[in-house]
Amino acid sequence: MAAVYRDILGLDDVALTDSFFDLGGDSLSALSVLDHIEQITGERLAVSLILEHQTPTLLATALTRGSTRPNSLVPIQTGGSRAPLFCPHPFGGHVLFYAPLAKALGTEQPLFGLQARGLNGEAKPHLSIPEMAREYVEAIKSVQPRGPYQLAGLSMGGSIAWEMACQLRDAGDEIAVLALLDAKALHKHYEYASGRCHSLLGDSPAPDWLSEQPIILSILFPALKKHWQKLKSVKRERQVTALLEFGRKAGHLPAISDTQFDHILTVAEANRIALYDYTPRPHDARSVLFAAKKGLRMSTNQPDGDLGWKQFTQGHLEIHEVPGDHYTMVASPHVSVLAKKLDKYLNRND
Repeated sequence: MAAVYRDILGLDDVALTDSFFDLGGDSLSALSVLDHIEQITGERLAVSLILEHQTPTLLATALTRGSTRPNSLVPIQTGGSRAPLFCPHPFGGHVLFYAPLAKALGTEQPLFGLQARGLNGEAKPHLSIPEMAREYVEAIKSVQPRGPYQLAGLSMGGSIAWEMACQLRDAGDEIAVLALLDAKALHKHYEYASGRCHSLLGDSPAPDWLSEQPIILSILFPALKKHWQKLKSVKRERQVTALLEFGRKAGHLPAISDTQFDHILTVAEANRIALYDYTPRPHDARSVLFAAKKGLRMSTNQPDGDLGWKQFTQGHLEIHEVPGDHYTMVASPHVSVLAKKLDKYLNRND
């Protein structure tokens, strides 16, 4: 396992007790590590494995014990005495993006991710946000049987967290805080004269000659947008394969198999259906929108907007701007500012 870390991260040496993310690992390299281990062991592994077992020793022990079964609840940080923070996945289904946030919040703050079903092909992904929310509510109750609950969701995770809050309130549970991390309330499909506009791309237009799957891949791996023009002369049915080839050659993609990419794309397509079909229900839980300075508010030309949430908030919606864009706000160095602002809302008794 230490050798896998060393090879993927390009390091000279890795100790058995070194944490993958402390060594400079990120969501892309984590996928590469898991794919490499799958090739060695011949087993399908949960994307969450490296979050739950971050050192070579812990990872090897988990593999030896066979504790690799995918589960929606992912313990990212379990130490500390504070009430846990539950974070449903953004678009694409995995929760690797929350590892830097957990670290920035400090060891006293437990943080659990909620990942999508189907990331390694073990099951069909959910096609609706209420279905996801029901499964995730059941999962968090295995850790915290009763409220008040603390929820935070990045991007699509904001919509899932919103629906979880609604279902918890329906059951009589209290919501301490619902944090929306550069999340947009509505994602209906728009058609503009200049081409298709996808809210997950900040409502920026996509060329008419580009098929849907390359667009979805580019939402998951933003650097792929640089290769769109190369696809203009490629037949639509070959655009995904060609885009993967361009992305790999440029180093814009993790070193994972085509099969793993197929699983990721299947989950993302299901996520898109669920997100575009979802309209938030009104509720009065304490809600806070953390809008990235260069995030969805800017790309939708609404620099001071609420990203559509106020119409569904019966209580008061607070808005804080944080540095970074839709992706980098939860990565170093910007995540430290987000964590500082978010921490003021966590574990409050008022």
